[in-house]
Amino acid sequence: MKNYSIMLIFMVMLLVGCGPQTAETLPTLIPSPLPPTEPPTQVASPTPAATNTPFIRATLPPTWTPVIAPTNTLTFTPPPAATAIVVPTLAACTNFLVDFERTGTTFAVGGTVTVAWTAVPGASRYRVVVTDVFGAEVYAGYSVEPTITLGTDFRLEDQRYGWSAYPEDNLAQQMCIPVGGELAPAG
Repeated sequence: MKNYSIMLIFMVMLLVGCGPQTAETLPTLIPSPLPPTEPPTQVASPTPAATNTPFIRATLPPTWTPVIAPTNTLTFTPPPAATAIVVPTLAACTNFLVDFERTGTTFAVGGTVTVAWTAVPGASRYRVVVTDVFGAEVYAGYSVEPTITLGTDFRLEDQRYGWSAYPEDNLAQQMCIPVGGELAPAG
């Protein structure tokens, strides 16, 4: 019941506010002329009038802007050419290759396969890495001889593998660019 009475009071106020309005004059954009006025009379004063001191705004100190000094000589430096990473190759590495006569390319699932490469003078060991078809390492180890039998430290599954080997010196520094090959299941 209270809600209806509040709504009724609101409606009455709204209707009263929307009722007839008294006529009032609206402002115009054109000004009406002012009545003439008499010019002010000047009275001489015994003391001169004080002059207002103009307002002087404080100025900020000058700022320093860095400028590149122009030169009279124009020089052109070409951008550096794309360079490949140069791996120094020892003279001993020129004959570092896969020994295809002793390297197998196929294997029996769960069996072993032997891979081999040529010996490098001065090499103290060879780093051997085997990766699966996704590039994930499945074996990483060392061999003192230029040959290794794979499948003894891990099981060869029915998939392809990649292998690589490189020689290291007595400070465990890589001496040559790796060589390697691919292994596939027999069948």
